[in-house]
Amino acid sequence: MASILPLAVALDLAIGDPEYPYHPVRLIGRSLEKIEHALRRAGADGYGGGILLFVILAWAWAGGISALVWSLSLVNAPLGWVAELFFVYSFLALGDLLHHGRAIERAVERDDLQDARRRVSMLVGRDTEP
Repeated sequence: MASILPLAVALDLAIGDPEYPYHPVRLIGRSLEKIEHALRRAGADGYGGGILLFVILAWAWAGGISALVWSLSLVNAPLGWVAELFFVYSFLALGDLLHHGRAIERAVERDDLQDARRRVSMLVGRDTEP
């Protein structure tokens, strides 16, 4: 529905992106780590493993969430709409991205590359040390 994206953006900018253990992005990140570990153990750790990782994650998460929203819509249309709004809102994180981006920019302007790396690591979930 066309009204979901503007509403999700407004929600994100108004209340931000809450941090909680079962946030969909955190769940995707945890599943990525587990699947990546399993693929590496199986020897699929190169380019092909990366493609396989992407396909598995896309199928599981995009397909799973789409199926869930569709199923909820069949049961109750407003419930499906609310579920779709929740997921679009959860995946945006625009307000937090802008906030973190500004903090990184300020650190770079101060020539504080250590702080900039630390702040970038908060966005990417990976080690940013050289």
